[in-house]
Order: sequence, then structure tokens, then C-alpha cells
Amino acid sequence: MPTTTHDRTGIISRTTETATGIRTLVETASRAHGWWTARTVYKLAVGGHDPIYRSVHQWVIGLLPDTEKRAVKVVSVFPVTTWVGGTQIIRSLAAPRLSTVYDDRRDHPIVIDGHRILIRFSPAVDAAGSNHDDPDRNEDRIMFTASSRAGRDAVLTGLQQVLERQVKNRKPSLWLMDTDGDWNRRPDLPPRPLSSVILRAGQAESLSHDLGRFLASETEYTTRGLPWHRGYLLHGPPGTGKTSIVRALAAEHGLDIWYAPLGDVRGDATLQKLLDKVQPKSVVLLEDIDVFEAARNRDIAGGSGISLSGFLNVLDGVATPHGMVVFLTTNDRSVLDPALLRPGRIDRVEHIGLPDTEQTDRLFRAFYRRPPFRPIDPAGQTPADLVETFKRHMHDPDAAEQELHNIAFRHGHGNTTLEAIA
Repeated sequence: MPTTTHDRTGIISRTTETATGIRTLVETASRAHGWWTARTVYKLAVGGHDPIYRSVHQWVIGLLPDTEKRAVKVVSVFPVTTWVGGTQIIRSLAAPRLSTVYDDRRDHPIVIDGHRILIRFSPAVDAAGSNHDDPDRNEDRIMFTASSRAGRDAVLTGLQQVLERQVKNRKPSLWLMDTDGDWNRRPDLPPRPLSSVILRAGQAESLSHDLGRFLASETEYTTRGLPWHRGYLLHGPPGTGKTSIVRALAAEHGLDIWYAPLGDVRGDATLQKLLDKVQPKSVVLLEDIDVFEAARNRDIAGGSGISLSGFLNVLDGVATPHGMVVFLTTNDRSVLDPALLRPGRIDRVEHIGLPDTEQTDRLFRAFYRRPPFRPIDPAGQTPADLVETFKRHMHDPDAAEQELHNIAFRHGHGNTTLEAIA
């Protein structure tokens, strides 16, 4: 029997109803799946700005089977140099090594404490596609997806262990202010051991003890309502080791150093913004404070636009970062405004002077691993001057000692030259 127009219309209507029903069923199923996933899937992300981000990469690489290590980023690691006196010296020419970090943008399964976890590297969007409403999308991320609460907890436990290992093995970093008024980390500079800084007998140890006592006293400060920060002024001639001892003290106590040339800071607000980013238990190093005009004359702002009042508020004001340690260095303490040296801003003033004979002999031992044949009179030279002599005679301590005795004789600090008694 031929199909009528009425019949064809009915078939089309029923087909449309069926398609609509299927679409509704799919949408309902999709919503149900989304509802179920939202309640059964756990996602964790570690952002690229987080201090443990690189360590998490290395942890993930260790968990991946060799067959899944298909996309990794190679990072070069160079050997650490050592320090003698005021000079950085490479004792060993060990070959640089390569390290790898996870760099795959696909989902990969790993097993953490018996739980199957999916990981994915999610790169930051570029500047053109940046999302100001979702700042997390503007940085690299490693994503972990777990299908149970126990799996999520296993990931958190693993991340906690990564953090603890990093803290235990952490090497202090140097942060430098850039031209945009922000901080850049310099991880390539090796820490400096305290034993490598040769000051007057007991001076380095006394400073280290003082700093350690402060760092351990947070509870005592806060329970008494005292601001927990400390300031040091190191003064003395150039080349005597002021900057060296700051680096060594920071390394000894596991502290980062944040260095900001005051001449490059645009104003009080910029300085405060910079210091707001300094982490607790960090050292802020401000060198050659005597060339900062406002530190010498309170009636004018510095050439950088920083005023004395703004600088004083950073050292000891309502916005001074908790746990901040400030080291100021100067060649001439006498030119500084007395307001800078008030207790609470500067808590310890230390003179780092020219070396004596005992200090010079210890510097000689540190460089050559043996004592001089007889005490060396430094004749008014700085440690930096002495080290330059040692460097000229890198493998000949006798020649270095002879040159230093001759210098002392020429300056009237000795009664004979080394050649005369040879």
C-alpha cells in the first residue's frame, strides 16, 4: 500500500522525537557523569611559581616507567666551586651533569603508594591568551588526578615528602633585583662556607652565634610583642670581607640573600613592595649605604627617589617583614645619619678592619694548606690584596710569602727581606 503524506509526516515526527529523546538521554548521562566525576575524582595541581615545582618534576620522573619517559626536558648542572679568602676558586674540573624534568602534555598513569594516579604537565598560556580571571592558568602546572580520596591523600603525602627532602637538602639562593623592580633568583651561585671567610680571630663565629640566637628566638619575640627582625651594620675599608661574611652567614644558617642596589630603586613604594616579597628568615643585603644620599642627608631624597623616612620605615616600621635580617655595609660609618643606627633598626655594629698578622697567616693556610715559614706582616693590605698575591703565585707558596715579606719591608713594617735570610 503506498505511503501517504500523512504517514511520512508521522515517521518524521517519531524520528525527531526519538533523536530528541536520545539527545536528552545523552545530556542527562553527561550531567550524571559530571556529577559523579566531581564527587569521585580528586585533582591536585602544583604551580610553576611554587618553590617545590622543580623537585616535583624530578619526583614524577622517578615514578614513571622507562617506557613512559617519552618527553622530558634536560637541564644542565655545573660543578660547585669553592672559596678561599675573598676569591672563588675551582678546585675540581668535574664534568657538568644533566638532570631531567617531566615535560609531557599527555595524561600518564603512575602508581603512588598503590594508587593509580594520572599526571599531566599543563603549560602556561602565552601573553596573548592570558586569563586575568584565572591567574593559575598564567603559570606552568603539574596536574595529579586521583579516583579516590585515598589516592588523593597518597599524592599529598608524596608531595609532603618532596617538600621535606627539599628543605633538608636546600641550598640558599641569591635573589637579585631586576630592572623592572622585581626579584630574579640566581641558583647557579654556590653557597659560601663560613670557614672560608678569614676575619679577626673569633669575629665570624661571634656574628654567627648572634644570628643563630636571633633566628631561634621567634617565640620569645612574639610572646613579648616585639617585632621579630634584626639589623646589622658592617663597616670598614673596601676589600676587607664585609660582603663575604654576609654570604657565609646566610649559607651557614640556610638563609636566602635578597640584594637590591638602592640606586636602582625608584622610590619608597617600590622599596616596600620589593621587601614585601622577601620570605621570612631571609637576609636583605644593602651594600655601600654611605653612597645613598638620603642616608647622609635627611633633608633630601636619594638619587633613586628613596627618602630617609621611607628607608627607616623599611628597617623598623609597621610593614617591616616578619623575620627579616638586614645587613648594611659601609666604608665610612661616620657619614651616616644617626637615625639609621638607632637600636631596633641596627642592633649590632661590627667593624671589619684590616687584617693583623694572625689573620694573614690563617688566610695563607686556607689558600696553600700549609703555614708560612714565618709570620707575615700584612703591612696595611686588605684581604683582597693578599688574595691577589696568592693568585699570582697559585702553585708557589714560597714565592707568595717572599713577595709579601718584601712588601712589608718596603713599607717599613719589617727589618729584613726574605731574600736576605734565604
